[in-house]
Amino acid sequence: IQKFLAFRTTSRPHNERVDLSDLIEMTLPLVAPFAGHHRVELTFHPTGRDLILLGDRESLEDLLLNLWLNAIEAVAARPPDSRPRQVRTELGRAGNRLRLVVADTGPGISPAVAANLFEPFVSGKADGAGLGLAVAREICVAHHGSIGWERRGEQTLFVIELPAEASGDTA
Repeated sequence: IQKFLAFRTTSRPHNERVDLSDLIEMTLPLVAPFAGHHRVELTFHPTGRDLILLGDRESLEDLLLNLWLNAIEAVAARPPDSRPRQVRTELGRAGNRLRLVVADTGPGISPAVAANLFEPFVSGKADGAGLGLAVAREICVAHHGSIGWERRGEQTLFVIELPAEASGDTA
């Protein structure tokens, strides 16, 4: 709750150069033991180069951790023998935008919470506080980006778009 309230009072993220691919590779091992405990396979697929944005490294790390922990918990909600049990992260660049996708093979989002999923205190989990995705949305907005979700086949995808560093930008 403190992180959520602190983030709401922050006017702008720091403008340091952040290589999002490097940040993902450095942060993903933090959730690997949790995924392993739940027998969830984590994968990361960067495509392209220059996956850099100007922003706040710490809040972007929080964004990633929130998305991965939610995805792992979603897959863990399925029976232990169900297959596949995966959380896949993809990152690419389309023009002046970075596109980050976190996809999981969990059961999907309850229709009861789907419309308000990114609002504070809305959760489909019995023990959820409903702040993780609200914080994720605030981080995206503070970075002039967006976050959304969709169900595609047997996967739930969270799609984040953030402005890429323009050629010639400096920190």
